[in-house]
Amino acid sequence: VKIKEPIPAIENNCTTGEIIYIDRFGNLISNIKEERLPGGKIEISINTTKIPALSKKYSNGKTNEPIALINSGFKTLEICLNRGNASSFLNYGIGEKITVRGENG
Repeated sequence: VKIKEPIPAIENNCTTGEIIYIDRFGNLISNIKEERLPGGKIEISINTTKIPALSKKYSNGKTNEPIALINSGFKTLEICLNRGNASSFLNYGIGEKITVRGENG
């Protein structure tokens, strides 16, 4: 049995996807591939949480401050917490919508 992964929607420099997996560290893994991100400066929104830019590594985050990055394995957008569990801290799970807006989106 193959499970069909939801495809992110792209419209007006804005990509909307969803959380499809939570890893053992509580990182929220989305279905938004790196190449599907809008160009230029971006803002990531997941429910009421806004993240102003992508980080390069997990350690860039401050305590209790969620960050977004492109994970090295799947090359997809991920929401995480430095030394913490993003899923528990934010109380978000699989199916949660995530939006990435570009400068003009």
